[in-house]
Order: sequence, then C-alpha cells, then structure tokens
Amino acid sequence: MDKKLYSIGEFAKLVDVKRQTLLWYDEIDLFKPYEISEKGYRYYTLDQLENFSVIRNLKDLGISLEKIKEIIEFRTPTTMQKIFKEQISTIDTNISQLERQKTSLSNWSQLIDRLHTLPLDTVFIEYQDAASLLVSHNLTDLPEESRSLEITKLNEYRSQSAQIAESLGGIVSLENFNNNQTIYDYFYLPAYHPADNYTKQAGYFVSIYYQGDYTQTFHVYQKIRDFADENQLELGTKIFEQSQVGELTASNPETYITKISVPIKSHA
Repeated sequence: MDKKLYSIGEFAKLVDVKRQTLLWYDEIDLFKPYEISEKGYRYYTLDQLENFSVIRNLKDLGISLEKIKEIIEFRTPTTMQKIFKEQISTIDTNISQLERQKTSLSNWSQLIDRLHTLPLDTVFIEYQDAASLLVSHNLTDLPEESRSLEITKLNEYRSQSAQIAESLGGIVSLENFNNNQTIYDYFYLPAYHPADNYTKQAGYFVSIYYQGDYTQTFHVYQKIRDFADENQLELGTKIFEQSQVGELTASNPETYITKISVPIKSHA
C-alpha cells in the first residue's frame, strides 16, 4: 500500500512549524522530504513525524541544529548522555551569566532610584568596603589610540562577564589632583571575582558627587582639599572616580554624575 504523501504546507501544519522551517531543514540536510517530484514539489509521510519530533525536542533542549545534524542518525543512550551533560554545563554557565546580568541591572536601577537623594557637590566622609578592580595598564605615556584600546579591553571584559550595567572608572594621581587636572592614570572596572591586578583597600574616604562632564571633575578638587585641610586629614595617593550617570543612561554630558573618592591616609 502506497504511503500517503503530504505536501510541505500540509506537513508544516501537522508539525506546527512554518513552511520555511522545513525548507531550511532540507537545505542543511537535517530533515529531508520523503520524496521530491519531477516539478520540485516536496512531499512527506507520517512515518517522518517521529524523527521530526526528535529534532524538535533536541532543539527545545537548546542543542544547536549543527549538533543535532551530527547525531540524529547515530544517536545512542551513551552518546546522548554525553551531549546532555555538555548541555547542562552550558546551561549552568548561562544561568550564572544571567544572574550576574540581573544583579548588575538591579544595582544600576537602584542607583537611578536614589539619584535624587545624592548630596551633589557636598563633601562627606564615608567608609568603603574593599573592592576588587580590573585595572588597565598605566595610561600616562600612552598615545590616544592605545588609551582607547585599554578602554576596549575593559569593555570586552564587561561584556564577557555580564557586567553590562557597570560603568568604567578612572584613577587620578595625587599630583594631578593637586594640580587640578582631570587626567586618568588608569581606567578600571569593578570585578566580581578576585581582582586580576588590583584591590582597593577598605577604609574611610573623602567623597563628593560631581554633576557635569566627567572630564571636568577637577572643578571640585579644591573643595575636597579644603575639606581635608579643615579637618586635618592626610589624603592618599590615588583618587578614584566612578561614573554614576554616564553615557549609558544619559545623552547630555552636563547631566553626568561622577563620584570622586579619596582615601584618608591619616587623621591629625
């Protein structure tokens, strides 16, 4: 008895996919028609439903079409167990990445929620926990192109580690700080894992939130120094500047907000 043949449109309805999906599967030799007529029409049979179901299930498990194509004709419980374990590992990695993304985005959203409470242009003392940082190479003598490359490297790390919502920071030397120059000796990015090259020590800091273009933060350096002198504070040698509102969340540089923090070395 001849098998009943179904046109590509009819079979697509049976398996609840678009006609283009069957065309694509045919093109990549993953799922072929039962026969093709002299006029090029594709026909399928009910016997193929099972094989298509296998492909659908594997795809729903996140296994790539390329991998499915490799195993579809030669699968065994042993080979499938290996693939399932590999997929579990991939899913665990993806879950971890998504959790980091969620944490970063939540932190960023919470920061925006409290922007209106920030004491702009007001100097204050605060305790900061130790922080792991990924720090660039020294930028002092680097040409502009090389400085840009350092930013690119940090952005690549930010993307790969799912820290999309984390903003780059800059470290200003005490010399430039005292000379009222916003010149970054290093760029940095907060790191979730133990820092590859730097840990900002815990301690007390003199801090201020500056609103305006981050290249103009030097406008409040004198205010910080005056505060330190009035309170007989000796400041540390590295000034940390961390964007709170930057290019990610604002198009106008005049609305940027940068947190400037200087470690307190000693109190007279």
